[in-house]
Formats: sequence, C-alpha cells, structure tokens
Amino acid sequence: NIQGFAEVVVAPTWTEGTNYIIQLTGIGGLSPNTVLLDWPENWRSHPHKAMDFVSVLRTALAEDKAVLACRGLSNIPEDAVYGTIDIWWMIHDGGFLILLSWLLVQHRTWRKCHLRVFTITEGVSEEEAQAAAQLLTKTLRQRRLFD
Repeated sequence: NIQGFAEVVVAPTWTEGTNYIIQLTGIGGLSPNTVLLDWPENWRSHPHKAMDFVSVLRTALAEDKAVLACRGLSNIPEDAVYGTIDIWWMIHDGGFLILLSWLLVQHRTWRKCHLRVFTITEGVSEEEAQAAAQLLTKTLRQRRLFD
C-alpha cells in the first residue's frame, strides 16, 4: 500500500500523456524534480519507441527535471544481484545521482553491485581530464560514497 497523490491525465498517446504529467504535476508550489523513465527495449526494431523516449526526455529536460533512465524497470529483482551500476554524472546536478546510486546500493538487492561513475570533460587537455578524475575519486572517497 503506497500513499500518495494520484494524477489522472487523458491523452491520445502515452507520450503525450507523459509529457502532460511532467509539465502539470505538483501541489501548489511543490512539484517533483525527478522523472523516472524505462529505457526503451527493442528500439532499433521499433523506432517509435526511441522517438517516444526522446520526446519525453526533451520535455523533462526543458522543465529542468532530473532524469533517471533505467533499463528493465518492470523486472526489478527481489534477490541479491551482482553487476555494475553505471552513473553518467552531470557535474551541475549537485551530486543527486551520486547520492541516489549510493542509496540504491544500501538496499540488500543491490548491495553486491559496483558503482561506476562517468563524466564528460569537454575542451580540456588530457592532463586536466586526469586531474579532474583524481579529484572526483578523492572527493567521493572523502565523503565515504565509494571505497
């Protein structure tokens, strides 16, 4: 039993309905700052799935929402899993994705997974990119977010 506020939107397609919800959801001045999307399966053989995903992604970004794109949302395991959780960190997000991934691996299901952080450095030299990687590693260790 999950308590919360329900929103009902009537729309001709899933994509339009999702775009409406992203723009309209909230109570007074409070509105969600994060959108959780299921990564489209078989998008190469079904291009409309990719186009729908990109449409919703664009709307979420235009509304300044954090976007979590997760593969296999309908198949979340109950038993412990092993593997890697990839984080594509946007430096300007204030560490939200880092925090969220750390919280995820605190759960018994994901505890055995390793976190891998990627970030993009544009317009910098190789030495500057290496220095940024070392600083990121040091910062994450100091905050005890990673080993």
